[in-house]
This record gives sequence, C-alpha cells and structure tokens, in this order.
Amino acid sequence: MSVAHADPSKETLAGELELRYPTDPNDTVRIPHVIRTGITEWASELSEQELRAVTRDDAHYETLRALGLKAYIIAPIQT
Repeated sequence: MSVAHADPSKETLAGELELRYPTDPNDTVRIPHVIRTGITEWASELSEQELRAVTRDDAHYETLRALGLKAYIIAPIQT
C-alpha cells in the first residue's frame, strides 16, 4: 500500500494511522474490497458525516481530520 499527499509530513501521519488502525482484511469496502475485486473505489468529496462513519473512535476521526482528508482514490496497481 502506498499513500501520497502534497505535504510529506502528512504521508508519515498516514503511515502511523495504518499502524494504529490496521486495515481489516475482511472488510467489504475500501482497500480489502479493491484488492479482492480489482475495482477502483473513490470519493470526490467526503462530508464530515461520511468521515465520521469510517472512523473507529474519536482519535481515529481527529487524525483523519488532521490529514485534511476530503477525497480519496483506492486503485489496484498490477505489475
């Protein structure tokens, strides 16, 4: 998995986020779903309500807000 952000310090924060809140491989959405299906998932705009819905607790939510997460693209890259 790779994360890109215009601010390199936020890439580090995103890596720390994955360590604190590892991806559930059985999840039916986002990264595990894209890996299983090969279908890109994206959101051009995330509301506060949608952001809150994908977080596990208040610290998770605040970290995502600190990242400035407003949109995302999860795309499978095959070699």
